[in-house]
This record gives sequence, C-alpha cells and structure tokens, in this order.
Amino acid sequence: MGFVHVIISGKRAILEAIYASHPVSLIVMSDSLQIHNDVDTLLQEARRQSISIQTLPAPQFKQRYPHDTQGIIAQSRAIQTVALDTVSDPTKSPSLLILDHLEDPHNVGAIIRTAEALGINGVIYSKDRQVKMTSGVIKASSGAVFHVPLIEVTNIGQAIMKLKQWGYWIYGTSLENAQPIDETPINSPFALVIGNEHKGISNRISKMVDLNIFIPMVGKVSSLNVSVATGILINHMIKRPK
Repeated sequence: MGFVHVIISGKRAILEAIYASHPVSLIVMSDSLQIHNDVDTLLQEARRQSISIQTLPAPQFKQRYPHDTQGIIAQSRAIQTVALDTVSDPTKSPSLLILDHLEDPHNVGAIIRTAEALGINGVIYSKDRQVKMTSGVIKASSGAVFHVPLIEVTNIGQAIMKLKQWGYWIYGTSLENAQPIDETPINSPFALVIGNEHKGISNRISKMVDLNIFIPMVGKVSSLNVSVATGILINHMIKRPK
C-alpha cells in the first residue's frame, strides 16, 4: 500500500473526506467565504471530529492558496491506496475500472466520480505515466476518491493478467475489432480499460483484452470526452438488481 500527501480544495471534496473519516488535520478558510448551508455543515462536521479550523484574511488566503479553492482548503495527511489483491475475490468486487495512463486531472477526477456513483468496486491505475491523486483530481471527483478503492500498480499488463487468473473478463475501448455496447452482452465480473485521452489504449494492453466495445454515434459529433464516454459505458455494463 502507498500514501500520497495532498491538500484538499473545494467544499464538497472536503466534506466527503470528513464523512469518510479521512485523516484531515486542519481546515483553512478565507474570511470572505460566505457561510451557506453547505459550508455550515462542513464546519459542524469538522468540529465534531475535532479538526482544527483556521480563518485567514482574504488577501493572505489567496496568496497562500492561489488556485481555485472556493475559499477553503483542508490539509490532509494522506490518500490511501490499496493492493491489487484487495479485488482478488470477484464476488465481492464484480466491476472494476482500469485507467491506462490518463493525463488530465479533471478527466481522472470526473471518471472516479462517475465510477463511484454508478457502483464500480475499484479503480486501477499505473504508478508511472499517470495522473496522481492530486488536489485537482480530488476536487474534480467531488470527494469520490474517498469512497472507492484506489489501486495503484507498477504494471497495468501484469495487473490484467492477475485479474484474468481471478476470473475477470477484460473489456477495452479500442475501436479495432470492437462491438457496439448496446448490442454486446456483458459478462461479469469485468474490468473495463479506459485509454489515454490522445493515444487511446496502448497496443500491448489492446492485445490483452477479451473484447473491445464502443458507443455508437448518431449525431454529427464523432467523439466524446473520455469521462463522458466512460460513464455511458459503465452504465450499460453494470448489472443492477431488478
């Protein structure tokens, strides 16, 4: 297991961290922040968990935290990742997502947010050449990173081989020899591989998947943002109780 030190920015992401009992040591807010219901709830939960709260004059806060923070940040000790064998029992983790070297923090955060909301049981990503779980990813995920297992591996290909040994079907998103998602029966348990924003799935990984799937397009736009496409695919693939 590994740990990543971060600052959490944005009201929703901070509140989700607190709800998940994530180790937040300090909340810093601007004195210009308007105390609406969501902020009041956040501060009440922080006090309930004995988290220190510090208020700074707006200019000082902006100088110290120049990025878009919504006027409030949390100092967090770590985001915890889990080992791959956490999902070795597919009956407990029947649906997984694999990120094949994505680069954009907003995309990764949005994908994790959608994955958690739709019931994905774990997100696997590479230790190298992949966006880390930074403040930008956490904010874009609206705190979903605190509610879904994050599995960092050294080699995506080796992780896929392990998943196959454990009984997972591996689906890819390359257009080569792909089948339309709305005409394809989905086997469970499964892991869906999402490729890089520009290059797609790497050639090596594409050869390892059991089947490639795609979203049929009927409009004039020929492609979708990777996070939007991921949400559509997951929604089709996950089997929910009737």
